[in-house]
Amino acid sequence: LQSGLKLTREPPKGLKANLKDFAHSLDPSVWDEHFPFEATKGPKGTTIARGDVPLDAFLEGGRNKNREWKRLVFSLAFFHGLLQERRKFGAVGWNIAYEWSAPDFSASLKTLRIAINDFEELPWTAIKYTVGVINYGGRVTDFLDQRCLKTICGQFFGESVMKGADLQMDKDGKYTAPSELSTIDDLLGCIERYPDQESPEVFGLHANADISFQSKEASLLTKTLISLAPRGGGSGGSSSQTPDQQVLDLSLIHISEPTRLLSISYAVFCLKKKKKKKYIIYNK
Repeated sequence: LQSGLKLTREPPKGLKANLKDFAHSLDPSVWDEHFPFEATKGPKGTTIARGDVPLDAFLEGGRNKNREWKRLVFSLAFFHGLLQERRKFGAVGWNIAYEWSAPDFSASLKTLRIAINDFEELPWTAIKYTVGVINYGGRVTDFLDQRCLKTICGQFFGESVMKGADLQMDKDGKYTAPSELSTIDDLLGCIERYPDQESPEVFGLHANADISFQSKEASLLTKTLISLAPRGGGSGGSSSQTPDQQVLDLSLIHISEPTRLLSISYAVFCLKKKKKKKYIIYNK
């Protein structure tokens, strides 16, 4: 064990990274799963087999289950990623940090498959209850978080998902998907066009919610710098600077680097001293 090599896989950080992880880990057979074109209007028992020609060319009011399936899977992936990334805002996002995982997504995926196969029309009420209350809501214990989860679930599972040429996930139109996503490569190409850093409005939060997140990241960076600071071995080699001043100097050096650690637009470091002074550093 001492000579072994340990590898860990960090979870994706950011909504775009979360969606890309979903696209890479998704089984192609699941995305390419085919359903027969089914007629909702016309002679009783009329069913048209899958083909390259859209169903609307055959019969008005036809139901394209393949299009419904891909839209529902993408909506579920966006919903799953949004719930996870909302945790970074702390109590503003969720009162309790819940650990949603892949089994929740897989159980919801089975629910969507049953809804398409066994019902003539998509049972939106049953889908929202199963996904939002049972699969994902089963982990939620706070009643305010339950209410918030139900509201978010209603935005991703409803008639609006099937309407329109493009699938729009936010009000600003930054997160959209074309009506036809034939392959996973098309899905990855669509995700690549999304912003690298999402705004709080995507999660239904005010822009000021980003302040708490950045303060949390700044605090983590400060603790990391303190842990990496050299420890003095004796009085002869000790520095004339106080520990607080040493941390401040390290912070200024790292934040001024072009890499812009953690992509923080500004950092606030509060260092407790005898007079409880506060050092505020803005990095714009």
